[in-house]
Amino acid sequence: MGVVKLGKHIKKHRALVVILIIILAVVIFARTCIWRDYTKEQIEMAKYLKDKYNGQEFVVEKPELKGAMLGIEGYFSATAYPANNSKIRFTVMYSPSDRYDGYAGAIWSNEESERLKPEIYRLFGKGTDYTVEIKSAMTLQTAKIDMDIRGKIPTFKDAVKKYGKQIPYGLTIKRLKKNLSDDEKEDIVNKLIEISSLLPDETDITITYISETSEKREYGLIESPDDLRKLNSREDKVKKFREWEIGL
Repeated sequence: MGVVKLGKHIKKHRALVVILIIILAVVIFARTCIWRDYTKEQIEMAKYLKDKYNGQEFVVEKPELKGAMLGIEGYFSATAYPANNSKIRFTVMYSPSDRYDGYAGAIWSNEESERLKPEIYRLFGKGTDYTVEIKSAMTLQTAKIDMDIRGKIPTFKDAVKKYGKQIPYGLTIKRLKKNLSDDEKEDIVNKLIEISSLLPDETDITITYISETSEKREYGLIESPDDLRKLNSREDKVKKFREWEIGL
C-alpha cells in the first residue's frame, strides 16, 4: 500500500473511531439522563419538603430532568402535593446545590381562588374558567420569600403585610367567544374593574382575560388593576383588547 493511500486509510479510521466515540457518549448520556429511573431523586425531594415543613408528608410525582447536557448536570423538576390534600399542587425543583418549591404560593392561590369564586361567578357566570396564581419561589422577585418561609406557612394576609410587591399575584379569567363586539368588550372591562377592587393592591397584580385561544396565540387583555381603573372612555376600554403569543 502506498504512503498516500495508507495515510488516507488512517485518517478514515480515526474519523470512524471519533464518530463511534460520540455515538457511545450520546447513548451513555441517554441511558443515564433520559431512561433512568429517578426514584432516588424523588425520595430526596420528598425528604426536603418534609424537613422544611415540620415533618409534613408530601407526595412527589415522577421528576423530570431539565437543562442537562454533556458537562452540565441540570436540575430535577416535579409536581408535588401534601399527602392529605392532592388539590394543593405545586412545583418542586431539586439539584445537588439548590432546592426550591412553590408550596406557600399554592396554598395562598387556593385560598384566594375560593374567596373570589362567588364574585367571579356572579359577574361572569357560574362555572367560569378562572385561576389564581400566587408565586412564592423560583423567581428573583420572590427570592426573599422562599428563603424566609420554613415550617408553618403564614396566612396570605400576613404574607402581604410583610412582602407586599414581592408577591406576584395573577388572576386569569377565560371565557371563549370569538369576535367580541365593542359593547361586550366594554362590559368585560367594567366587570374586571369591579373584581379588581377585591384584590390585594399591596401585591404585584396582573389581570388576564382570554376570549380566544389557539396553539400559539391568545386574544384578550392583560393589565394591572391600576391601569384598568384609569380607563374612563368606551374607546380606551375597547382598545385594550389585543392578541399575544403564548409563552411571551
